[in-house]
Amino acid sequence: MMKCRTLYLESRGTPIAGISFDFDWDSRKPLTPDIGADEFNGIVGVEDEGTIPTEFALEQNYPNPFNPSTTFRYSVPTQSKVVIKVFDVLGNEIATLMDEEKSVGTYELTWNAANLSSGIYFYQLKASDYVQTRKMILLK
Repeated sequence: MMKCRTLYLESRGTPIAGISFDFDWDSRKPLTPDIGADEFNGIVGVEDEGTIPTEFALEQNYPNPFNPSTTFRYSVPTQSKVVIKVFDVLGNEIATLMDEEKSVGTYELTWNAANLSSGIYFYQLKASDYVQTRKMILLK
């Protein structure tokens, strides 16, 4: 005859200093807390800060060609005044999209050109001693 034995597994968590409650505010036993979904150590997520840019950069707008809005992505390696302008093919300034101090980072800026006609336009980033100009096409 075979003997059956019932095992009861204890579900014990690890005590964490300073954590007295779980995420739905039930008290935790200080020496033998329960383990499972109710445990919470205060971390709710981790955001990727990305890499810190090492040089100024102005990427190609996307989408390109666009209708009627497009996005510009640019990087700033040191706190700088950033100016982004749009010009037509004759060099006339169409719009100033950005004229402000920016801290270190990579940024995106969306521009809506619904009031302009189809054609080739240029966008330019000036920051510190850096100047970069790129071509884009508005196709309606």
